[in-house]
Amino acid sequence: MSGNLKKQAAIRKSNILNGSKETDDLIKIRKSLLFIFNPNKVGQWLEEMEAKGYRLDKINKRGNLFYFTRNEKRKTKYFIDFPNIIDKVYFRTYIKLGWKPMYNTRMIGGKMVIWMRTVDQGDVCSKSEFLNCNMKLPKNVFRVVTANLVNLIILVYFFINLVATVHKNIYRVDMFYIGLNTFFALLAFTFFYLLHGSVAYFIKLKNL
Repeated sequence: MSGNLKKQAAIRKSNILNGSKETDDLIKIRKSLLFIFNPNKVGQWLEEMEAKGYRLDKINKRGNLFYFTRNEKRKTKYFIDFPNIIDKVYFRTYIKLGWKPMYNTRMIGGKMVIWMRTVDQGDVCSKSEFLNCNMKLPKNVFRVVTANLVNLIILVYFFINLVATVHKNIYRVDMFYIGLNTFFALLAFTFFYLLHGSVAYFIKLKNL
């Protein structure tokens, strides 16, 4: 019985990756917790999924579970915004332009909203158009870059200081220092990942 379940799961996974029609039910795809904070990868991946016929239905609050429905293939544009304020006026502004909000969350350095718009025949839909309506976006992304950089520098400082302290008192090292050292290392890696994603997105915006 378990062998059949594993076989069905493998077929289901293969169908999703290949974009073949499977079911009208929601299809759940899990990503890493940090994936949502890499705007370039998120936007490109969602556009590719839409082109295969997988329409985004929702994203969970943590941003690591994406739910899709199987439908006709379509061309879309996804864009990630970092607004100062998220209110009704903000949403109405872009909804009138044909954009649909798919997800919003808070992050270090500000807020993030994922927008989607279909590219209909005769309809010019581009990210540069979105930028023209949101001249503050590059500045807001730069703010996120700065926040991530500051946090990374602080963590690296504490990490180096902790390593130096442990090195001076090597015989007094215990599990607390080892655990704390590991914790700072993981945090530093996290902020480096966030910094890399935000810098790449900032460069992309400047090149549009």
